[in-house]
Amino acid sequence: MTAQRNDPCPCGSGAKYKKCCLPKERPAPDSEAFLWRRLNAVDEKLVQDLLRFGSRFLGKEQIADAREDFLAGSDPQDDLSRDDMQTFVPWMLYAWRPFEEKRALGAPTIAATYLARNASRLDPFEREYLEAGAAEPFSMYEVIETFPGEAVLVEDLLRGGRVRVNERSGSGMMRPGEVMWAHVVTVRDFSTFSGVGAVLLLPIHKLEVIDLAEEIRGRKKAISTADLHEQGDLLRELYVSLRFERLHPKMPELRNTDGDALAMQKLELRVEDPEAAFAKLADLEVMRPHEERERDVKRDAAGKLVHATIAWQKRGNKKMKAWDNTILGHLTIEGSALTVEVNSNERAKRIRKEIEKRLGTGVTFVRSVFTSIEKAMEEGRAKGPRPPSREDEELWEDPEVKAHLLELIQRQYEAWADEKIPALGGKTPRQAVKSAAGRKKVEVLLADAEAGGMPGDPETPLDLGFLRRELGLPTGR
Repeated sequence: MTAQRNDPCPCGSGAKYKKCCLPKERPAPDSEAFLWRRLNAVDEKLVQDLLRFGSRFLGKEQIADAREDFLAGSDPQDDLSRDDMQTFVPWMLYAWRPFEEKRALGAPTIAATYLARNASRLDPFEREYLEAGAAEPFSMYEVIETFPGEAVLVEDLLRGGRVRVNERSGSGMMRPGEVMWAHVVTVRDFSTFSGVGAVLLLPIHKLEVIDLAEEIRGRKKAISTADLHEQGDLLRELYVSLRFERLHPKMPELRNTDGDALAMQKLELRVEDPEAAFAKLADLEVMRPHEERERDVKRDAAGKLVHATIAWQKRGNKKMKAWDNTILGHLTIEGSALTVEVNSNERAKRIRKEIEKRLGTGVTFVRSVFTSIEKAMEEGRAKGPRPPSREDEELWEDPEVKAHLLELIQRQYEAWADEKIPALGGKTPRQAVKSAAGRKKVEVLLADAEAGGMPGDPETPLDLGFLRRELGLPTGR
């Protein structure tokens, strides 16, 4: 049990606890630990005081309207959870403007109005905290570095500048690159979150933040604190919409490299003569000579074909300029059964027409089997990642294979630099880097690509430094 002030000191000195060890356990008034405890205590007290003040002047019905105002611009099905209260309540107190038309009360927000009416009655530390909170708008911050259990270093994506925010519990859950909508209060050079979005946004969401910054900035050189106060609703709407997207992700529209909508389809056919069918279809695999294709064919003791696979290919790829070929589908011959697997309806029609043209009356169509993308992904997750075979591992360790892969990646991204990218407003990366906002967006896209790792090996970092240098972007953070 904790010793009380007038109890004998647990250290055994014989003196009272308050005269002996208690003073040693208390943090000094100017220490970080003292400020942390004081700020948290003041914040908790002021939240209750401000809520009572707001309810008295506005009434419970109008306070309830704050909930609707907070979610304005989001999906109609959106609602607030208990976790969202850590953002909603500070926003309602420091940023919501129920008093804007009631100038007689002093100021437009609950916190500013309370401060105007009660400043002389506040404890000096409370007044200092409330003044700082009322003066500071919500903004968008990127996590730069974390100090778990202590603090997080963040960068203001709208006004610029970095600040070390003391955050003990949340700092362990944040990751560099993540984006948050937050209200940072700084008192005596000590910063803390009075409110931070319960849902952290992904690094790629910086693209939307950059667009918003351009809208707020307009023709001015920089965004000011006053600008963020004035345009606070734009920031809130962006956060609640991206928050909803993260909580309720929608299946993106997936397309193959031909631009066809993905539709997993298996064609089942019957062939009269498996040997003849293979001979007439084998050159669909345009990138392999006949001798190599023949080595993969399995035959029985009598030399009769029992199994063969063919990769349906075409040379090059109109979307991925670095590719020397594109696999359009896979054909398998098992006895008299011929199956074809493709990922779009367009390819299914093309290959069926090509097979019937080549085999004529020697082939009979049986049926098509469709699998939704959602089901295919679900089955893939259920199976889990396929462990690499020994052949795969040996292949990845081969210096020549690695060199070839790196060459393909470099060629692909060199071509990407001159492709029109929707996220860049239809500009190419080379064109986009000519503006400050465009440079930021290209850096976001490159960082997102690097975070995904090497193709086929996400654990190995992807280094696009060569492309950064070519585009005139910094190679280090």
